[in-house]
This record gives sequence, C-alpha cells and structure tokens, in this order.
Amino acid sequence: MINKAVLLAAMAVSMSIGQCVAHAADAPVYKITILNGLGGSTSIAYDINDSGVACGYTTRTGQGGYVAVAWPNATPVELSTGTMAGDMVAMSINNSGQIAGWGPGISTPHALVWPTYNAVVDWGTLGGSKGFARAINSNGLITGNSSDATGQRNLFYKRPTDSSLTSLGIPLGNVAAYGLDIADNGTIVGYSNNADGSLVTAFTYTGVGFSTLPSNGGTSTYANAITSDGSTIVGSGLDALNNQRALIWNSPTTAPTVIDPLPGDSYCSFSAINASKWAVGLSSAAPGSEHVLLYIPGLGSYDLDSIKSADSDIITVKYATAINSLGTIVGMATQQLESGGSKEVAFIATRKFDINGSVTLSDWMGGATDVTVKLLKDGTPITQQTVSVNPSGTFTFPLIDAGNYVLSASTPYWLSLSIPVSPSDTTYNMTLANGDADNDGSVNLFDFVVLDSNFNTSDVGADRDGSGSVNLFDYVIIDKNFGAQGS
Repeated sequence: MINKAVLLAAMAVSMSIGQCVAHAADAPVYKITILNGLGGSTSIAYDINDSGVACGYTTRTGQGGYVAVAWPNATPVELSTGTMAGDMVAMSINNSGQIAGWGPGISTPHALVWPTYNAVVDWGTLGGSKGFARAINSNGLITGNSSDATGQRNLFYKRPTDSSLTSLGIPLGNVAAYGLDIADNGTIVGYSNNADGSLVTAFTYTGVGFSTLPSNGGTSTYANAITSDGSTIVGSGLDALNNQRALIWNSPTTAPTVIDPLPGDSYCSFSAINASKWAVGLSSAAPGSEHVLLYIPGLGSYDLDSIKSADSDIITVKYATAINSLGTIVGMATQQLESGGSKEVAFIATRKFDINGSVTLSDWMGGATDVTVKLLKDGTPITQQTVSVNPSGTFTFPLIDAGNYVLSASTPYWLSLSIPVSPSDTTYNMTLANGDADNDGSVNLFDFVVLDSNFNTSDVGADRDGSGSVNLFDYVIIDKNFGAQGS
C-alpha cells in the first residue's frame, strides 16, 4: 500500500544537512513521463496499483475545482460524480481497481468510494461536516478521518459489508486522529495531535486500539504509509534538534531508522513504501526546491531526477506520493511552459530493466553455435542479439521500458522457442529442443528420413548431438522430442 498526505508538513521546517547516497553504479534507471490532465494548471497523482493504474485529480482549462481521475495510461479517465457537484479527489486505489477519496467540495466533503470508474458511493461522515477517505486496501477496507457531531476529527474505517463509517476514536490526550494508510491485515497508520498542535504523534491502530510509534526525539512524528503485509511503516519526524527526517519503523515498538536528506538539502520525508520496502517521498533545502527522494534498502538514497533516462519528459519531479510493487513511482512535477511560467503536472516514473537470460541447446556436445535471440513488442522485433552457445550462452537487453514483450530464440536444427516476458529482476532461461534435422520447425518422421539418408556421415543437420558422426544417439534425440513443434 501507499500513501500521500503530510508532504506539505515536511516543507514547513528548516533543518540540517544529512547524507545517505547510493553509489551511481547501483542505481536503477527510470523513465519519467507526464500523466496528462484536462488542460488546467494542476494535476497530481496520489496512488498507483500493481497494474500501473494511477489516481488523483486534475483541473480543467479555464475552470477552478478538482476533478477526480484515474490514469489507466497517460490519458486521464474522469471518475463518476453521481448526482454530486464540486471538488473531488481520488486518494487511493487497490489492486482490484477500487478507489477511495473525498468530495464534493473542500468545505464539506464526504468519504467517497468508486467501485468502478462509472459509479461512486457517498459514505458521508461520522456526523460532522467533513469526511476524508485516505486509503483502501486489497480487501476493500477503507480508512481516513471524519469530524463527529462535536467537530472533532476521528479515525474511521469501513468494511465492504458495513452500511456506514465506524469511528475508531482519538488517542487519549489528543483532539484529532488522521488515518493515512491501511495494510491488508487491517493495521492502520496515521498521526494525531493535541489541542494547540504542539505535539504530533504517529500511531498504529489494530483491533486492540491505538499504539504510539517511537519518535526520533522531537515533538512531531508522522506515520504516512505501511507495507501491504503490515511489517514496515514509513513517515517522518522531528529530532531533538528540530531537524525533520524520513523515518522507517521496522517494528512498532522499536526506534525508527533515520534517513538523512539528500546532499545539500535540510529536511526530508517518506510518503510511501512498497512490498520490497523501497520508500519514496521528498527531500529539500527550502520550500520550492523539493525533489523526489527514493530509498532502497541496502543501497541508499537517490534523487529521482539524477537517475532518469534520456528519453524522459522534460519536467522537474518535486515529490513522490506512491510506489507500487514493480517500483513504479507517481507524484507531482513542474513543467515549464513555452509561454513562460510553469504548471504542476502528475508524473509516472517507470523503471527501465535489463532483460537478462540464457539459452541452452539440449543434447549438444558439439562446438559453439550461434543462436539469434530477439525481443519483440506487439509482434515486431525491437532488438536482437547473436549468442554463442556451447551448450549454453547468456544475453542481456539493457534498459528496456516497462511493458509486455516476447523473447524468441532460434538456430537451425533446433526448435525455436518464444516466451512472454515483462521487464523485471527475473532471469529468463530458455532451452531449445533438439531434433529438427530437416529444419521445418517440428520433430517428425521426415527427420528420421534425414538421419537414414546420412547415417555414418558428418552431415550437420543429421548429427544432432554434435559428435561428428550420424549414429544411433542421434536417433535417440529425435525419438525423445518426437511430435514437438517450435513456438
């Protein structure tokens, strides 16, 4: 799961410079692309699911107000408004495509859920004037905050079978509680504050109630996101010297791991974390100079702008709001306009992967053999390599965009093989079946005929084991693979 609020809170504090930077050789490479809006001056993506569908809001050309949208691709789809009119914002999307958010209007919003793009359900409030749904997990459980009849902000949750929001109250001694994310096991994270705002406390909520997360020594701590399995929480907090730092809680009862800002910056915050525990947020020296902080366990911190590919759109990414299981990141960026000035645009940053693999020629004891390996998209080869195989060889197609591809490997007298691939950290190993002596794409009776006519010779096609002589062992190979066809 992924979350989003409290980014602006991190921008209000001045801090000291810290360092935690990964070696460039270890850096992932990202292609950064604008998610189109509806022509207005602002678009922000708040969340993204594992299918790569993002959600957020955008404004229209010449109009005020927020329009809740989903981005199944770079073009936004407007979410249903039902019979409502006013500002609407989509805050969270789960892997089933259900979306949670709020609207209509900023002054009196209700918690909303979009079960599909074309339908919206108004779940109202806890009796007060405001309700905000902030997160929805894979089971359709939502959380957020809502005012009650007294005006106090309560944490709430709602199960798919519930007919209304359920108040979970406020931690003792505080006056408001804000739920920002929810794990698949139902654990909620967020923050609460006292009456004058001088103390902000990160919390978890489980079936047994609220628990305070350890701070890093200061008076304000925010829990902004939790992994889907509930094991790790990220956010930010002030230390004893009033420096705001990004925080990682690997346990709700032990002190958080503190992550320093990028070099030259003075404060930072995490807003989201994925299943691999990659965390994203912002790092900055001062309001207006924000850039995206990406933290990878075991490697360190990166400025997303510094690891983007040359084919990225020309924008400056400012902060990240979400990261999915593939490492795809969304958030807000600034685009300079040709007419002067700039506008805020939603962005998506997709990892470029190296597609690595090996090719093995089965039942082969001969010398090195060239195999052609191709990478195809929509049936069209986009790149290929010749791999020397004896009997195995490796290949790499570097910096491939996210998407669905096909790998194919072929060489005469073996059956060609094609497999679907999606760029990831997976290694693809391909073994070509032997026995196509007549090179027609299948192992059949005609291959036995080729062997019969070349028995005791050194014919290349008939000598299927590469021994230098056509003999009974070659018949065994054809018999083993009889009936197989290339793909």
